[in-house]
Amino acid sequence: MMIETKGQLIARKLKSTFLTLLISSIVWSLVTIYTDEEIVYHLAEHFYVMTLFYFYYAGFIVLIYGNLVSVLTESILRKWAGRFMWLYTPILGLAGAAIGLLLPYYPFIIAGILTGICYGVLDKWIMYRWERDSGVLIIFIALLVLFFLLWGFFYVTSPILPTVKA
Repeated sequence: MMIETKGQLIARKLKSTFLTLLISSIVWSLVTIYTDEEIVYHLAEHFYVMTLFYFYYAGFIVLIYGNLVSVLTESILRKWAGRFMWLYTPILGLAGAAIGLLLPYYPFIIAGILTGICYGVLDKWIMYRWERDSGVLIIFIALLVLFFLLWGFFYVTSPILPTVKA
């Protein structure tokens, strides 16, 4: 196992944060579009705006709280329980459920758990790729392409507003 510098640790955490937020916000936007009966027209605009809203809304939480929990959990597990590093991702999932203490809304709890698990998996994947001297640019590109493809899909498939005759 290679020793990671503080700069590499910060870069890994920021990459994990960005990827997690992009994945979570895209998924949450899709869920909202398909479950909200009032969203019928302008699906592309709803998808774009909701993805950005969730990205920034969850971004603050993941950037501050998620990274703090991540760094603390990783350092504690490395120092005292090195062979139990597999607990890293489940612990982050449980920490993600803490949003339920602030906002007791069941979908937020589930979203927090899934976001925490996603962060843990991506963080370990990025570390794995770094140890093998491989890049992670492809996932950034793939997620951005997915975002624009979904945006285009919603633009093309969105129903046309009915005309109103006076």
